[in-house]
Amino acid sequence: MSTNISQKVFEKIRKKEISAKPRWRFVLAHFLVGLLLIVFILVGALLLGLIIELAVQFNALEVLGYSGGRVLLASLPYFWIILVLAFSVLGVFEFFKTRHGYRYNSRYVALGFAALVLILGAGSYAAGFSGKTENYLEKNISFYSDLTKTPSQFWSQPESGLISGRIISNGNNSFKLQDQNGNYWMVNCSGANWEGRAQNKAGAEIKIIGEQTGSGQFRAGEISPWTGMGMMMRGGGQNGSYGPAAGGYEMGPGMMRGMMGN
Repeated sequence: MSTNISQKVFEKIRKKEISAKPRWRFVLAHFLVGLLLIVFILVGALLLGLIIELAVQFNALEVLGYSGGRVLLASLPYFWIILVLAFSVLGVFEFFKTRHGYRYNSRYVALGFAALVLILGAGSYAAGFSGKTENYLEKNISFYSDLTKTPSQFWSQPESGLISGRIISNGNNSFKLQDQNGNYWMVNCSGANWEGRAQNKAGAEIKIIGEQTGSGQFRAGEISPWTGMGMMMRGGGQNGSYGPAAGGYEMGPGMMRGMMGN
């Protein structure tokens, strides 16, 4: 019986001229599957690192406590979050295409993939790579600000109690601030909490949580040092100008660290 079946199979192979596929095609297929898996992991980790970077630059916990989540929820990087989830799902599916992927429980694979992306994403942030990537995107990719709210945009919402900029002159309980759009603010800092290395001195770059009390007037509740790679100050605001020929200039990371370190 088995002999008849074998003969029929061989006869069908002979008639249809079926030939075995070369081994290199299987090797190449396995290599491409593995390469895609690595790409999905690395891209997912990079995107997660960007999310962590933005959350830190947004002072997420402090703003959450101040606004009850309203401002923060409106500014979350949903585009990056969706991409992280998408690449994570694709990565899990790609894993099951590997040679031994079918042997593993899908739940454990998903948890393992999520843990790996989380560890690598946190490492990308801790190493400063996420900050450099975010800074590059904000400076060089014109449509980046359409995909997600940038730190500069987030901290330019006086109506929501968020402003940032450079201290121009200072007093005991107030200072004059030029924001990143070139506008000037008189900030009442009496009773404000100064976090980290933030100082009331000319040249300091800061971000403020508080409330707008009038045109060009702001009361600070919490003041933190500006984080990231340095502010992009724009000249020609409503109340004056900044930089040579009112054109403004960009403050690089070295200059920013020098000011904040004094």
